[in-house]
This record gives sequence, structure tokens and C-alpha cells, in this order.
Amino acid sequence: MPELMKPVPAELWNLIWDQRDQINSLTFIGHWTPPAGEGTLPIDGINSLTLEPLCIQTKPFLQLVKTPELRLVHEYFGYDGEKADLYPHGRSFKGEHTEHIYDFTEMLQTKVKASVHGLCEYEMHFPSTWKRVKEVLPKLFVDDLSTFDVRHVGGSPEAIIVREPREGWTPVNQAHLEEQAQDDEEQRDMNNYYRWKTYMQFGR
Repeated sequence: MPELMKPVPAELWNLIWDQRDQINSLTFIGHWTPPAGEGTLPIDGINSLTLEPLCIQTKPFLQLVKTPELRLVHEYFGYDGEKADLYPHGRSFKGEHTEHIYDFTEMLQTKVKASVHGLCEYEMHFPSTWKRVKEVLPKLFVDDLSTFDVRHVGGSPEAIIVREPREGWTPVNQAHLEEQAQDDEEQRDMNNYYRWKTYMQFGR
């Protein structure tokens, strides 16, 4: 386990379990993983669970906390040359997206909202990073992505993936299937913007 990842203290987990009927939502942000060792009590009765990030190390929370609503954040390194080290607060490893992180095939009555965000240093890399996010998404999910609404957050390398369990709900967006022409146009717009910005700043 990476050095920055630390298990939730058993005493804290047991306190949450004792008070679960009084807790509306539970959030784990950063470098926390489930308590170490056997005998960890599963928690139910919580209305929503937020994991930021959702990665290999934090994934076991999904089995330990039973909830009707999940809010998840997955971040990965989005372009060549980025460092492969673990970022502070437990962001995902480069290459981790090759494994199925998301598996909601047995959680059909759970509302799911996930943000998958490609990390890159410069705005000019947003379009190419978004292209990689689109390629990664099907690898992240065991589920059929056509059962989820997949929306591109315009002007960023981020996808919002939602599934509602309510009757009659159907997905509207499938942004990961957008035509390459749209990506190329966005990249051209970004390149033109940076050329204009450079000209205004340096006169060339």
C-alpha cells in the first residue's frame, strides 16, 4: 500500500458504526482506506457515501458502507510525461485505469454519480486529455456504460457519469462516444486561443 494511504482508525470506524442511525452522509476525502485487519463492521443506514478519490486502495469502502447513493471521484494522469508518483491526498496511479474500478452490477438500486477527471498541468492539454478520458472510461467500468448518462464538462478533461435507479429514468448523454471531429475542433480552438494569447503578450 502506498505510504500516503492510511487506514481509518478502528476506534473511529466503530464510533461511526455506533452512531450510524444519526448520520445522514459519510465522506472520505484524501488518503484514507478502510480499517486494517478482520472484523470490520459494515455500516448501513447512511443516505449517501462520498469517496474522493475512488481508486484501488479506497474501493473496499463500497463493500463496507451500504447506501442508496454513491458520489465518487476518480482522477488519473492524463498525458505523457506526467509523473507516475502518487499525488498528495491519494490520487490514482498512472496506469491504474487499465483495471475495472467501477462495478455496480449488483447495486442496481443505488444512485451513482461519478466524476472521472484527467489530470494535466496546462489548459492547452485539456482536449487531448479529454480524448484519453474517453478511451479510459469503458476500461473503468464492469457495467455497460450505455446504462449511465455520460456528460462531458465542457472545456475540461472531466466526465460526469450518473445512473438513477428510479423508474422511467433513461440516460441522455454518451459523451465518450462523441465523434473525433468534435475533439479535433476543440483542440483547434484551444490552439488558436493560445496563439492569440501569446501574440497579445509578446507581440509574436
